[in-house]
Amino acid sequence: MQKKYISFLLSILVCLLLHHSANAQSTFALQDGDLIFQEACNGGMSSAIKEATRGIDGYNFTHVGIVWV
Repeated sequence: MQKKYISFLLSILVCLLLHHSANAQSTFALQDGDLIFQEACNGGMSSAIKEATRGIDGYNFTHVGIVWV
């Protein structure tokens, strides 16, 4: 339960930061080839991935995607 709460707060923080950067002079824009990461905490396959791999700096990413815009 606590991890879901932390993930929720981190999601809100990311949204606020993206909103702030959209209002800044140099805006953030995803480009082809950018990597995006997700840390899913809902059990099942995500739990199995977390147990089988090691994280980095306290993050246990379960999914990765490549951006194509």
